[in-house]
Amino acid sequence: MKIKKVCILVRNDVERDPRVNRQIRWLSDTGDYKITVIGFGNNGVSLPGVDKTVTFGLKPYSLFEKFLSAPGLFLCNITSSLAENIYWSTPANKDMYNAVLDDEYDIIHANDWDTLPMAAKSAKKMKKTEIIYDAHEFATLEFEESLKFRLFYKKYRQILETSYIKNAATIITVSGLIARKLAEVYGVNPTVIMNCPDYNETKINETKSEIINLCHHGVYHSSRGIEELIKSIKYLDQEYALHFRLICDVNIKSKLEKLAADTAPGRIFFHQPVRPSEIVSTINQYDIGVYALRPVNFNSAAALPNKFFEFIMSGLCLCIGPTPEMKQIVEKYDCGVVCKGFDASSIAESVKSLSKKTIMDCKKRSLDAAQILNARVEGQKMLRCYKEVLGFS
Repeated sequence: MKIKKVCILVRNDVERDPRVNRQIRWLSDTGDYKITVIGFGNNGVSLPGVDKTVTFGLKPYSLFEKFLSAPGLFLCNITSSLAENIYWSTPANKDMYNAVLDDEYDIIHANDWDTLPMAAKSAKKMKKTEIIYDAHEFATLEFEESLKFRLFYKKYRQILETSYIKNAATIITVSGLIARKLAEVYGVNPTVIMNCPDYNETKINETKSEIINLCHHGVYHSSRGIEELIKSIKYLDQEYALHFRLICDVNIKSKLEKLAADTAPGRIFFHQPVRPSEIVSTINQYDIGVYALRPVNFNSAAALPNKFFEFIMSGLCLCIGPTPEMKQIVEKYDCGVVCKGFDASSIAESVKSLSKKTIMDCKKRSLDAAQILNARVEGQKMLRCYKEVLGFS
């Protein structure tokens, strides 16, 4: 087919967003698309497979700017007309919108709710441009546990997403639960494209040593149960150890290290994070990937995070909290155990239930599952969406 021009929009760091970088690779590997990426990042960023990258630096809002915006955001609960003014008064939104208008595109791929208005508005000014809306989260419930979010941001997001989602030719999202929620609220039919890593010919790491090694990696967040993982080790015998590769600031790391030293001295280790491309090969040395994400909001309950699939791709036995989407996959592929709760004792109880033979069997089933749960399979889904939007079978 004729080369088609695509603009990928994202209000994240274009180099560090794994989902966006998979989108880029899937499109560029076909040779059928000329790609422009517009988002945040350092000046002069060059992304492999991308013809043009436009980046803007994101400066944190000052207290004064937050003070000025608060009344308008709150009043969105009363009148919907303010949402547009607030959105378009944000410098980053105006800058990105103007950057989109520098060219004509066949498809604008809007990542998350905060790029959807600029995608829709710019598409209307072009000759024949379709929009693909990629909902990484269910926007209006992302931080629903927070009173601040409910008072100042929920209605604002709801107004904008409701106004512009009808402009999308197709919608994709990250999990079945979010897809069903989008269908229920907006009457749409999203395609689920999961955040699976590239397929790796990973060899199973035999559980031969006396120590059973648990691991967890990723960005620290208070809802991710890191403290409970640490506390769980005190309920386990000396033959268990826990390894972290966390991205967090020095103060948080210091507190976690102190908690670990007080809880299970000499059995909890904090290693340096590695690049995304190195995660699978690095954590393959461990036995159990453990993650007890508390469902503090809808999106937490619906989560299918990168690390979950990286555990599987690495050939680990999984131990996860009873969140619906992850639970469904672990039980479907029989590649681990689901905890009864999210607390330290529940995690420890589940880990203790796994014999070394069971751990090995789960590792093998993870590698079997990885042949299905990988970026190659998920990428084909996205490429089919593109062809359908463009009118190709």
